[in-house]
Amino acid sequence: MPELSKTKEPKLLVQGNVQPGFEVVIDNPDIEMCKLWNLWFNVILTDNPGSWDNEILMLNKMQSKLNLDIDHRLIRAQMAEFCRYHPSFPQGIEVLCQEIGEGRFSAPIKIGCEGRGLLESFGYHNEESISNQVKDILTSYRASIEKWIKEGTPNTSLDRKIYDFLGDQTEKKKLLVEMVRKSIDPENLSILPLLELSKNIISDVQDASGARPFNCFNCLPKDVDAPGCKCSYAMVIDSALLYAGEASNDKFKLFTEMQILEYSISINSWLNGEPPNEFGKQIHTLLGEKDDVKIWLVGCLLKTITGNQRWHGTGELIDKHPEAISWFKASVPSR
Repeated sequence: MPELSKTKEPKLLVQGNVQPGFEVVIDNPDIEMCKLWNLWFNVILTDNPGSWDNEILMLNKMQSKLNLDIDHRLIRAQMAEFCRYHPSFPQGIEVLCQEIGEGRFSAPIKIGCEGRGLLESFGYHNEESISNQVKDILTSYRASIEKWIKEGTPNTSLDRKIYDFLGDQTEKKKLLVEMVRKSIDPENLSILPLLELSKNIISDVQDASGARPFNCFNCLPKDVDAPGCKCSYAMVIDSALLYAGEASNDKFKLFTEMQILEYSISINSWLNGEPPNEFGKQIHTLLGEKDDVKIWLVGCLLKTITGNQRWHGTGELIDKHPEAISWFKASVPSR
C-alpha cells in the first residue's frame, strides 16, 4: 500500500464529546468551526440520525464503550468515503482490512467520494496525492491488461475484474485490448485519448450509456483533458474492456455485486469466529486476532459495504445470501 504524507495534524474533538456515528474537526481555519461529519452518509444518504437502523444503532452503542485513538478514528473516517463504484474498489476493502488489522491509518488513499471532505480537512487527498493515485490506478490497469494478453495468472482484485470482463482470448479481443493498453499512459493524465478510443470501440455507446460504467460518457465535459471526476479514467477503460470482451451490459453490475458478496462473507465469517473460505483467507489474515475495537470497526465495514448504494431500492445478489450478514442477525435480535 502506498504511504501518503499528510500536511496537517488531525485535530478531533475529544471522543467523549462526540455523538457516536459522527466526527467533529476542531482548530482548522480552513473549514467551519467544529465541523460535524456524518460517518453513515455513504450507507443511508441522509444526515438525519433518525434514519439509522438497529444495526447502525448497535454499532454506535459499541463505539460509545470504546477508547479510540486517532488512528482508529481516521480509519473509520476513511471508511465513510467508501463507494463501490470508485476505481479503488474492491482493493479499498483490503486496504481498510489491513489498517484495521494493524491498528494504524497508514494508506490514506481515496476509496470513494462519499466522505464529503473529512479527510481533505486534514490535508489528505490534495491535488498532488489524487493525481498520484490516478497514475497508480492507470499503471495497475496497464499491468493487469498486459497480464491478460500474456495469459498470466490473475492474482489481484483488478486482475480478477479485467479477466472477468474479457473472458477467454480471441484474436479480435487481443487486437482491441492491445489498443486499450497502448492508450493508457500513467504519465499523461489527459483522458481524451482513452475517451476517443473507447468511443471507437463502443459502436453503440449511446444505447449503452444508461448503465454503469457507460453512463460516464454522458457526464464527461467535452474537450477537457483532466476531468474533475477522477473515477472517469477507470470507467472509460472499463467500458472499452467490457465491449472488447463482448460482455453483456449487466456484467459490471454483476461483478460489483459478486465482489460485495464475497468480501461480505469473508468479513462476516471473521466476526463470527468461523473459518474462512478460500477467498476469505487473505481477509482473515489482514484482520488478525480479534479485540473490541477491531470488532466494532469490522462491523462498521460490513455495514458500510453491504449498505453503500442500496438506497436505490433494487434487489442484489447478496439479498439471496443471508449468511453474508448473519453476524448482524445474532447481534441485533430485532433484525
